[in-house]
Amino acid sequence: MKITQDFLNDGPLGRPTYQKLSDWAKQKGYNIGEQAFRSRPQIVLLIKQAKERYQRSGSEAEEGAYITFDIRNEMTKVQSKSDMQKLLDTLMEREAYFKNLYERNCALSKIVRRQVEQLAQAAEKVQNLEEEIVQIQRQNITYKHQNVEFRRKNSRMKAMLEEQIYPEIVLSELDELGLQIERSKITEPVRERMVADGNSQSHTELTNKVIPLLRKQVEHTEPELLVEDAELQCEKETVNSIEESKESDIGIYMITQMQEKFNKNP
Repeated sequence: MKITQDFLNDGPLGRPTYQKLSDWAKQKGYNIGEQAFRSRPQIVLLIKQAKERYQRSGSEAEEGAYITFDIRNEMTKVQSKSDMQKLLDTLMEREAYFKNLYERNCALSKIVRRQVEQLAQAAEKVQNLEEEIVQIQRQNITYKHQNVEFRRKNSRMKAMLEEQIYPEIVLSELDELGLQIERSKITEPVRERMVADGNSQSHTELTNKVIPLLRKQVEHTEPELLVEDAELQCEKETVNSIEESKESDIGIYMITQMQEKFNKNP
């Protein structure tokens, strides 16, 4: 056991073998054969562990020993057939080492090439994603402009509903009730609001500006009704002044009639 430990600590560099262990023991004066070492489980375990450490090891000291190996110097030390055999074993060991080193380098080279390909694919994917992001940003800008236009149109349509359609519905209901309400000319603020940009106005602001439905309004599409003789206009003003006192009673009556109608036909 001690011989094996001394061999692993002070023996020759390279992959440990039972042949090397036996030769090293004989050099130290112990006539122990290779089979004797193989028959000891503890020695087998030590050699196995040493071989595993050697396979995992890539220390600079071992590599330096292999690289600085001088074959001419070793040839001068050969004095016998056994010395020649040791030299051949050493050369074969170094050949196996460099072969193993070459194979590891080839494997690492394949791994590096594969990683480079993966990086290239990842870079291409990133570029494609960046292009998609740019397209999405452009679409977003387009949608924002469309949203502004839709809000502007929505504001205009809402103004038209509140200023024209809804009053016409009320007037139609009043006509069915037999109440004739004169339509007056649409005021300029109403016209401006119908064509205004409602982008910065909320629905609440628009609703608050609605002119009351029971107010006298005029359909601007019939301007010919406004052209009348001065005498007729004077007579109408006289009639209107007489009927002003009745306006409040008429309004109350209209609301009552509309409520009854809506209750019957909700």
